[in-house]
Amino acid sequence: MRPSLAFRGEDGLPILRSAKCTHLGCTVGSDVDAEGRILCPCHVSFFDVKTGQPNAGAPAKEPLPSIGWVLMDADLNIVASRSSDGAVHGHIDPTKADQLDVYIGKPQGGRSS
Repeated sequence: MRPSLAFRGEDGLPILRSAKCTHLGCTVGSDVDAEGRILCPCHVSFFDVKTGQPNAGAPAKEPLPSIGWVLMDADLNIVASRSSDGAVHGHIDPTKADQLDVYIGKPQGGRSS
C-alpha cells in the first residue's frame, strides 16, 4: 500500500491522490489551503488537489498521481468508480454520498475491492 489522501470534489465524488511527493518521495500534508492546494513540507512544493499539478517553480515537476476508487453501497453494489486515468463510470446522488463507502480500486484486470 502506498500513502494516499482523500478529498471530496465539487461534484460530490472522491478525489484520491498519492501522498508521496513526486520530487523526493516525502509525504505531503493533508491540510488544504485557500487556493485548494496541499503542501509537501520537505522542499515547499504545493499541489493542486483537483489536478495534482505542482505550483510553478516548485522542486516537484510531476503531478501527484490520481488513485482509482470504487463507491459501494451497504449491499456491496458498485455505484460508481473512477480509474486512475480519471474516467468515471456510474453516477451518485450527492444527497446519498455519505451513505457510500470508498475503496481503492485495483488496476484493470483485477477485481475491485
